[in-house]
Amino acid sequence: MAGTPDSDLDDVARIRRVLARELETINEYEAFARASSSPEVRAFFLHLAAEEKEHVSEAVHMLRMLDTGQDTHFTKPFVPGHFESVAGAEAPAAPAHVA
Repeated sequence: MAGTPDSDLDDVARIRRVLARELETINEYEAFARASSSPEVRAFFLHLAAEEKEHVSEAVHMLRMLDTGQDTHFTKPFVPGHFESVAGAEAPAAPAHVA
């Protein structure tokens, strides 16, 4: 779907694409903030990241309104230990960063 033009997507797919872009942008702004030697520039990038986090919240809200199947996953509780690794299993290697 990466090559699908935005105009060919339905609303839910567009919102998911926006959500992915917002999350990537948060990562970029926070990385820029960590790399900055200037407190003012660091604060600027953290401010931008906070605004993007607001956009993520809004996009998730829209996604939950439009896709009830997705909303079910947001309301489903996770049992204790859900995210713990299986005994003896190794964690997968981190993916290589692609610029």
